[in-house]
Amino acid sequence: MTGWRRRDDAAVTPPGRHCGGCVAAPPSDRPVADYPALADAVESVAHLLREHVTNSGEPVIAGIQIDLRSPRELELATTTDVVSVWLYHLEVQPDQRNAPAERVAPDVRRRPLPLDLYLLISPVHQDPRTAQILLGRIAQVVDDLRD
Repeated sequence: MTGWRRRDDAAVTPPGRHCGGCVAAPPSDRPVADYPALADAVESVAHLLREHVTNSGEPVIAGIQIDLRSPRELELATTTDVVSVWLYHLEVQPDQRNAPAERVAPDVRRRPLPLDLYLLISPVHQDPRTAQILLGRIAQVVDDLRD
């Protein structure tokens, strides 16, 4: 997730990349540097998967919900037939930690906090074949972002 920026149209995408015209995150009036940006980044991944899984129209995977809880939390809640998108770890990027402060107002400078976000994306489904199909679709969506 390193390098994700908010464009003028409020979509979250990697720099210089697009996802075939889809909007990867709902609009927000907060600046990226604000503290909710972390939650916005995770939600943008969930939104992207909702567009390409839940709302896909494909018979096997259409309607499968995207959930931000951990697979363990879903198991304890006896929730099945979902895709878990769980932020399980984050790290400060040490090589970019000492970047110069950016001017955010005429008299205010803020030092960026570069983070690496680690997401566990896991299908939780009663049918193992459907879980594997979901995982394949998720891998395809992520790979499509590289183009």
